[in-house]
Amino acid sequence: MASGLVTMDDVEKKLSETISEIRKKFPDISSYQYSTENPIANSLDLTISEQTGIRDDGYVIGKKIVINRDIPYLERKNFSLFHEISHYLISIDDEIISFLMEFHAGKEKEYQLYIEFICNLGAGEFLAPIDIIREQITGNKFSITLLKVLDGIFPASKPAIIFQLARTASHKCTLVVVDRGFPPRVSGKQLDKFQEVPITREQYYILYSATSKRNKYRPGRYTIVPKHHLLRNAFEEESFLTGRDFVPYKSGNQKHKCECEAMYYRGKVFGLFNLERPTNDHLQPKLFKEFLD
Repeated sequence: MASGLVTMDDVEKKLSETISEIRKKFPDISSYQYSTENPIANSLDLTISEQTGIRDDGYVIGKKIVINRDIPYLERKNFSLFHEISHYLISIDDEIISFLMEFHAGKEKEYQLYIEFICNLGAGEFLAPIDIIREQITGNKFSITLLKVLDGIFPASKPAIIFQLARTASHKCTLVVVDRGFPPRVSGKQLDKFQEVPITREQYYILYSATSKRNKYRPGRYTIVPKHHLLRNAFEEESFLTGRDFVPYKSGNQKHKCECEAMYYRGKVFGLFNLERPTNDHLQPKLFKEFLD
C-alpha cells in the first residue's frame, strides 16, 4: 500500500487537509460562488467552461472543467464545480491514486464509485466545512430540519450541507435531495421501475443522496420516487412530514422501511431515513473536540 495511507479514512483526511489549506488562502465567501472565473479554480490553473447536452452535471479533463449549462440551479452548479475541483486535486495526488488503485484492484466499479463519493466529500469541505457544521449542530437533535439553520450559514450549496450532515451522523441513516422534472439520462424508452410505463412527464426523483459511515447502501441518483411515498407527499403538499416509509432504491425494493422525515424547502424536498434510532451524540456539547479534517 502507498506510504502514509492505510485506510479510507486516511484518504479522506488527506483530501480534507488539502482543501483546508486552500480555504485558508481564500477567506472571502465570494470565492465559493460558481463562476467561470472562480478564483480557487484559477489559482489551480483550471479553466471552466459550460456545455449543453452533456450527460452529467460536469467533468474534468486535465486542467479543463466543463459544467452542464442546462443545470437549472446555481447552487447545483456550485456543488458540481467544487466536485470537479476535488476530482482534479485527487488526480494530481499520486499517493491517493496509488492507494485507491491498489485497494480496488480488479474492482473498477467500486473504484469509480468511491472516487465519486470522495469528490462529493471534497465539495462538502469546500462549501460547508465539517468542523463548522459540527459546531453548529452540537446540542441539537439530529434532524433534516437542521438544514434550515445551516443554510443561513452556508448559502452556497444545500447538497454540500446534506453530505456533511451525513458525515456527522453516528447512526445508520440516509439523506436525500428530491427534485421535480425530467431526470437527466431518462429517455422515452426507459421505464419507470414502479409504474412500468415510459417516462414522458415530469417526475419526482432523487437528485443527490448521502449516507452515514455506518450505512453501506444509498439510493442511486435519478431514482424515481413513486406515488404515495412520504417524500413525494411532502413535495406535493409543500410541507414537513414524518412517518415510516421505505428507502427508494433503484432496484424497486420496498422492504427497507424506517422512520422518515421529509421537508419541503425552497423548491425541493430534503429527506432523512433513520435506519437506526439517532444517538444523542449531538446533544453532548464537548463531543466534537477532535475534528476529522
